[in-house]
Amino acid sequence: PVTLFFLNNVVTQQWKNTYIYAFIPIAPAWSGGNKMLQAQISGLLPSEISPVVQDVCNFSPDLVFRFRTTVRTLESMSWLLPKPSVWRNAILVTTPKRSYTANDYQALFQDMGFPQGFKMYTGISVINSGFTAPNVPVYCFYGTDVQTAESFVYDQGFPDSQPTRVVFGNGDGTVNLKSAEVCLKWINEQRNFVSKSFSGAAHVAIVQTTAVL
Repeated sequence: PVTLFFLNNVVTQQWKNTYIYAFIPIAPAWSGGNKMLQAQISGLLPSEISPVVQDVCNFSPDLVFRFRTTVRTLESMSWLLPKPSVWRNAILVTTPKRSYTANDYQALFQDMGFPQGFKMYTGISVINSGFTAPNVPVYCFYGTDVQTAESFVYDQGFPDSQPTRVVFGNGDGTVNLKSAEVCLKWINEQRNFVSKSFSGAAHVAIVQTTAVL
């Protein structure tokens, strides 16, 4: 999404014609990844964290909430929240009090005791304000058929306990298919567009997939 913002808002078409041979997003999180909701609300468990991050942070279960505190300071995590334009009225979080869609982030952040998170979200949302075709040759590659968290159900322990139930859908294990497929709308918006999905290719492992390379 940052590159898309750059191509659509920072440089001219003449500049793109001169310097861009092709734009090749791989495992793109156009509409974020719903897993980031859990990261913001209750933190991710070690099994849900990249092995690289686990090693660097000497990650253990007792560090879940400390890691959550760190995650909440990162604007990139707010930027990766699922977008209302893609998820519309789908219920993404359920608590004993109420349910939340991507249109309810202000209430969600308030109820999880982190109201400043909504200010971070609105401040960074300009980068994801639209998904206009970049008008450069595009090759959009993404993984599918990997179990990917889609929505989260919490009990009375919200937000300081892990979800009691996670509803999974299609994706690459991190980025939901709905998010990765946003680029498909460009088929009718520009020339020189190619997309391909790779079954079983996980979010990070896809860059080591021979068929992609």
